Amino acid sequence: SVANSDAVGRPHRSVPSLGVGMKPAYVPFVLVGLLGLGLALAIGGCGRSPASEVETVRASVPFQELQAWAVDMLRSYPSGTNALVYGFGPRNYEDYRGYCVLSNPPAFLGKIPTFGAVGPMIRVSGRGSESERSVDLTFFYGGWGGGQIISVGGAAYVTPTNSSCFCLAPGVYYTVR
Repeated sequence: SVANSDAVGRPHRSVPSLGVGMKPAYVPFVLVGLLGLGLALAIGGCGRSPASEVETVRASVPFQELQAWAVDMLRSYPSGTNALVYGFGPRNYEDYRGYCVLSNPPAFLGKIPTFGAVGPMIRVSGRGSESERSVDLTFFYGGWGGGQIISVGGAAYVTPTNSSCFCLAPGVYYTVR
């Protein structure tokens, strides 16, 4: 038949056309599968688990070293400052004029799990009592927002805890944003 041959007359298999309003039989199954996958991810299949993050950080971070370093930073910057760790953060340091750039950071900073975030950006809080001042290590996801903050002060430092802020050790807190 002419309908089943090409312009030269060679036979070929008939392939159904996908004209307007027509779709192969597998399309509904693919759509249902994609919808199910999206629903599973939205419910929490790939969401962040603050409790899991806290346990990973607890197992990875040497809190005594972190706290000794933070207390030293608080003494070194009594009026507070913002800082970057050279090599861990942004590559264009000109955008961060006025920031202290730590070119010889303690090795334990590289052991802190980032969970895919960038950082740390470091904020040394300004004047206040020992229970109010902290060094905040902020890890962030750029334009997507979110991230985590590790706030470290002396043993007397306290901050309220809730479903997104956890006490890791006396004076050390982990906040999921």
